[in-house]
Amino acid sequence: MNEIVSTVQQSTSAQQISALTERLAPAGDEVVKSSILSLLRMGLVLPQNMEASDMAAAYGFALAKVSIHGIKAATAKIARGEYQRDFMDIIPRPPEFAALARAEEASIRADLVRLRETEASRLLCKSEPKNEEVKARIRELVASAKSSLTPSKEKVETAS
Repeated sequence: MNEIVSTVQQSTSAQQISALTERLAPAGDEVVKSSILSLLRMGLVLPQNMEASDMAAAYGFALAKVSIHGIKAATAKIARGEYQRDFMDIIPRPPEFAALARAEEASIRADLVRLRETEASRLLCKSEPKNEEVKARIRELVASAKSSLTPSKEKVETAS
């Protein structure tokens, strides 16, 4: 029975790890371009001294290793004005945008690390061989503890 539960837990953990890993996959140029264009359509403007022709290369480079989830979440928060910024009507510069997007994916990264550590510890516990001497010693300790906790007949009779 325990083996079935362990197998189900491993399967569920593996599925959760896969799902989080997919959410943290790096975004492509199309996602970056789409996010910037959506902010432009909402009325935000490019940072000063940035040409529209340089936009794709600059933001693409800064956001190259950032996940789709991080970029989309940061884009939504910028559009809703949820970040405390000096100039809310200007799209953040590429490094700032990348930092905001990485901050948005931090909780997913933390969940992924936690799941991987849990899975590793589960596998470590499962792989340890059961030593018969250790089991016998534990049985002796349990029996000793039970006998010391169980009132003897003499103690019960004298208490009456």
